[in-house]
Amino acid sequence: MSQLSSSRPLGVCLLAVVCAPAVLAQRTIVDQNVSFTLGAVTASLADSVDVDFTADAPFQPDVLREQWWWFRFDGDPEEQPFHDDGTYTESFSGMRAELVWSDLDHRGLLSARITYEVTSTGPASGILLSRLTLTNLTTQTVPITIFQYADVDACDPQADSAIGYGGQHTVVGSCPLQQVRMRSTLVDHWCVEPFDDSECSLTEPGALTLPDTGLPFTRADYTSAFEWRRVVPSGLPVVLLTRIEHVSGPCGPPQAINYGTGLAGINGVPVLLTPTLPAVGQTAVLRLTNAAPNAPSFFVFGFDRANDPIANLTLLVQVGPRGAQFDFVGGMTDPTGTESLSVPVPADLQFCAERLYWQGFVYDLSVTGGLPFAHTDAVEWIVGR
Repeated sequence: MSQLSSSRPLGVCLLAVVCAPAVLAQRTIVDQNVSFTLGAVTASLADSVDVDFTADAPFQPDVLREQWWWFRFDGDPEEQPFHDDGTYTESFSGMRAELVWSDLDHRGLLSARITYEVTSTGPASGILLSRLTLTNLTTQTVPITIFQYADVDACDPQADSAIGYGGQHTVVGSCPLQQVRMRSTLVDHWCVEPFDDSECSLTEPGALTLPDTGLPFTRADYTSAFEWRRVVPSGLPVVLLTRIEHVSGPCGPPQAINYGTGLAGINGVPVLLTPTLPAVGQTAVLRLTNAAPNAPSFFVFGFDRANDPIANLTLLVQVGPRGAQFDFVGGMTDPTGTESLSVPVPADLQFCAERLYWQGFVYDLSVTGGLPFAHTDAVEWIVGR
């Protein structure tokens, strides 16, 4: 039986909501109990935008105070926030907001689109996806540095604590049963400050490189920034993503929810089971069965669902803990076509309601017309107690 190390946290994230009624009607996106409100994007914007986000308004009406994107083209003396530069348009509808710059900062280099989307994941939990897409307007590559800033108050006005590393942070409120988790993919640098001063130096003069410092801390305020350094190719978009999750309420029972469609091999479609559910402080078990015997196999895992074709296969998970699009644990099936994996879950309630996604792949020469692998559907784990 394979063993997955528990030396790193299973995950992290953040969120918030509430503002004046006149603004709510125009600049708020909602899905059931989850709501996100964005402040005005103006021509004179020199700071991050005020926002509100929550999945549990009756108890915690606002856990995300500021959240915004900044940019610096190569050669610029300092970074600046995305603002209304005269090429900017926006729309808010249902669960989704879309902000578009047809020619970012009138440089003739890039267009940009920021989307926000909210999703309810339970009566007191939900996710905010914030996505930036950059598209090259030229025939040459365009280097650019992007920052995203957030100010979280999981239990305002009480203090928060935070753990994590790189692009994964969990903020735990000192009030009962409140967590905010932030996850950004493929970040180059990051910053966390247990107070709000200059937004991790984004508002200070000069070209910034984030210091990769600030975690863990206890009993303070949480502000953070992520940094991506990218070269945008001609004809191909660059996409940057942050996932912010608000989890409120008692720790429920562990769950395993299968989704997606597998690809048949020599014994039909391999099956992915969870004979032991993911509970805090215990060891969950994942089992791949109905597969080719004595064959190389691996479990792909990540922190979100996907539906990405790869030749004849379909990858159903994304965003692995080391920042890649997915990560995996390899092994071999036994003579019955079975492989099992044990996954220790840390004995800490801050991991309650954390979500982890799995899919199994098996080398199988009976699969033709593409890559010689059969694969399972996927399973979403929800950590409980």
